[in-house]
Amino acid sequence: MGEAVFSGCLKLKTVTLPNSIDSIGEYFFHKCTALNSLTFSPDRLNYIGKEAFRNCSSLITVDLGNHLKCIEDLAFYECTSLKHLTIPNSVTTIGKYAFYRCGSWEDNLTIPDSVTIIKEGTFESCSSLKTVTFPNSLTVIDSWAFDGDQSLNNVTIPNSVTRIDMSAFENCTKLENLTIHWVDSLSCSAFDNTAWYNNQPDGVVYAGLTVYKYKGTMPSGAEVIIKNGTKSIASGAFYYYPYPCKGLSSITLPQSLSFIGNSAFYDCTELSRIINYATEPPKMDYSAIYSYI
Repeated sequence: MGEAVFSGCLKLKTVTLPNSIDSIGEYFFHKCTALNSLTFSPDRLNYIGKEAFRNCSSLITVDLGNHLKCIEDLAFYECTSLKHLTIPNSVTTIGKYAFYRCGSWEDNLTIPDSVTIIKEGTFESCSSLKTVTFPNSLTVIDSWAFDGDQSLNNVTIPNSVTRIDMSAFENCTKLENLTIHWVDSLSCSAFDNTAWYNNQPDGVVYAGLTVYKYKGTMPSGAEVIIKNGTKSIASGAFYYYPYPCKGLSSITLPQSLSFIGNSAFYDCTELSRIINYATEPPKMDYSAIYSYI
């Protein structure tokens, strides 16, 4: 069905769509701030366009049916009253900021097996969201994906995930229990301002088999030995504003290490010795050791 059909109808409260509808176009109900009841044939729906329900701030429940394949960018952006929504297993694509600031979300969130990427800001500021289940198909959790989800308290990252970008879970202040094995490319801000990180002692903090970052202020002349079994060093792990590890003078890399992330040792101006026991030279982003070579 077309674009912006009811966009800006500020007094529209209830809508019944014909059973022939199989798609909802871009901006379809954009800024229908009074819309609280929507009836259509969810078993035919396969596509929800960009910003289709953006700012539908009175919308509480939506049935997406069993055939939906694509939820485009910002589709439910700032649907602040949305409490009940289940993403069907048929969904393969969820766009950027699709559920941004759906702050009343009460249902458990299960990401379908068909989804491989959680994009930028998809579930950011869903402050009532408590539980997320990730599929084994997932490979990437993009920047700010769950940033500010202040009720989220447990996260288990499946082994299939190879990349978690900056601030992905930042400001999830109740996130205390983090289960993670090894992520090849991990940003050192992914779990900042969570209970998990805040409870870590100063020094090298590990997220599973990855060096997450150095916490606190490093003294001059510091020597760091990365523990055996560590697989990777996160992007920015020893450089993170406002506490770059300028005092780092020596680092020992274990036999198990295979990857060093972007800017991991950026601005480590005193670093003069690297002891490398890695079986093979670790792969690294081009700027991993930039500024001291």
